[in-house]
Amino acid sequence: MIWTLSVLLLLTAPGTSFKKEVTRAYQEKNITFGEYAHILETAVKAPARLPARWSAVLKQYPIRPDQATGILVDTFQARKVRNLKADYPGFPQELAYYIDSDTYPIRVYYNDTDLAQGAQVTLESAEYAWFKEIVQWGFYAPPIVAPEGRFRIYFDDTGMGGGGYCAPVEDYPPTAWDDCVTYLVIDKVNDLGSIPAIVAHELNHATQGAMDCLEPSAFWENTASYMMLAVYPDSMYVQYFLPDFQTYYYWSISDGDYNTAYYYGGFIWPLYLAEVYGSGDYHDAVIIREFWEACMQNSGFSYNSPNYLEAIDNVLKEKGTGTLKEAFNGFSRARYFFGGHYNADYSVIPMSDEYYDYVGVALNTTMDAEQTFVSPQYTAPEPWGVNYIEITNPTGYSRSTTIELVPLEGTYPWVVQVVSLDNDLVEVLESDGEMISFELDPAAFGDTLLVVEHLGGDGFDVNSGVSTGTQYNFSIRPTVPFPLISLVTPEELYTYETYDISVRGTGFQEGISVSLEPADQITVNSVTWVDANQIRVNVTLTGDTLTGPYGVTVTNPDEGSDSMAEAIVVVDNPDPPTSGDPGCSCSFAGTGSNSPAGLFLFMLLFSAAFIRRTFSL
Repeated sequence: MIWTLSVLLLLTAPGTSFKKEVTRAYQEKNITFGEYAHILETAVKAPARLPARWSAVLKQYPIRPDQATGILVDTFQARKVRNLKADYPGFPQELAYYIDSDTYPIRVYYNDTDLAQGAQVTLESAEYAWFKEIVQWGFYAPPIVAPEGRFRIYFDDTGMGGGGYCAPVEDYPPTAWDDCVTYLVIDKVNDLGSIPAIVAHELNHATQGAMDCLEPSAFWENTASYMMLAVYPDSMYVQYFLPDFQTYYYWSISDGDYNTAYYYGGFIWPLYLAEVYGSGDYHDAVIIREFWEACMQNSGFSYNSPNYLEAIDNVLKEKGTGTLKEAFNGFSRARYFFGGHYNADYSVIPMSDEYYDYVGVALNTTMDAEQTFVSPQYTAPEPWGVNYIEITNPTGYSRSTTIELVPLEGTYPWVVQVVSLDNDLVEVLESDGEMISFELDPAAFGDTLLVVEHLGGDGFDVNSGVSTGTQYNFSIRPTVPFPLISLVTPEELYTYETYDISVRGTGFQEGISVSLEPADQITVNSVTWVDANQIRVNVTLTGDTLTGPYGVTVTNPDEGSDSMAEAIVVVDNPDPPTSGDPGCSCSFAGTGSNSPAGLFLFMLLFSAAFIRRTFSL
């Protein structure tokens, strides 16, 4: 076991809000930026020095070990772009004891002989991680400025109950890019089995700072978390980071929140990139180093360009293996197919069958349910965020279906992937912020997944922090509209009668059929299609016809149908025919014996015959 479950549970514990409290005070102008930065750095590096007010806040909302590096990196970057010096520009005080590596320029400090074993494990772990990450995969070695000529690691008490952190000290002027000097602190309370992976993670942060100290925390953390798996291939404990990443599917891959494990669960992003675009072995982190190398710039810490998303795009294009958009398409699709969703065609992220943290779904609907869905603001996808929509195909349903997605604002591009869950059919549709509309063949796709991607445009800033998602309207309907009943006349029918019922509405097709419910009570003699808005139905009722309300259902030849409940009411005939009387036909006026005109003619002929007979006598 590479690190203990207790540490992992600590990493994914309920979120704290110390940074949020300090940020709120700054936003409300209760403290200056300098005070804001000093409070955050002090809370991590020297919490005993905090003013009483903030010491109380820290006691209420302790900083977790997984938050520490991000707080320090974010604060360091904010200082640099403002040309402000750090309050802690040097290294922590040297401790009483140390051990040096015979192989690499590494020194581990500790302050008690009882900690010698832990310090030794820390050194050995650092040597192994240095070999894998720097020697084998080519990540840059951290700048070394300490007087002893070694990279410093402190095996000491962080005050956070475990884990460790990487602390930026200052920029490194001898190089022609925006890098920074760093050191590591590994908590002495870590059990020995946890130390190797923690060191691999934190040393990777130091190599990141040696290449580009301006990249967003998201890229720092998901790369370093992936590195745990790359350095220690037998480890499966990184899966404990996944739930938050899968839960907040609508967040940007460049975004995150140190109150969650989202940054860390994002290890599956570089894992996917290494597997699909690397050497073919996801343990080989060379291509991840190439992405970091392509991020490097010499801006004097004034801007971050190219950023890591631009770098991924540039590297893939140079290799001729794809683009950032194509990589994000593939990743967003593969992210769904974990565990019980495993699919041989789509589950390209390594160990997909062993990860059971399913990604959240924004909507689950059926193909035969015409509806409109407005994405809630809280799950609206941020730039480089995703929504997933599951559409179930009812058995035997084959009606062509139109699906439309309309972003409610913004001009960033969108992608909708239409993915069959029954076969390997995939259709990719793109938009520059306009409506995306397409026809879906249910017979071909079966059950279907929509991967709705909100991409970042030219104005997207990876360092901007939390973004606002963009809502969209989603609608699903038959391509040829269903028929719709609006009026049925007459509304009241008598038993013993025959009627022509008029059904009005829209979408009626020639060859339409009609049924009445309850069934087998009213005989449908014929259906006459008049036009798309009207049909006539000839029906006969008998004395045995049940009285009460009846529903009317119309069904087009293409299986589209509509029903109107209680469209008509059957009542007892107030003047039922006598025995032998066939009843009344109420479809139209005529001259039959039961019609008024026929009765009048019969009486006229009878009278004439009677008079003729009488006078002839």
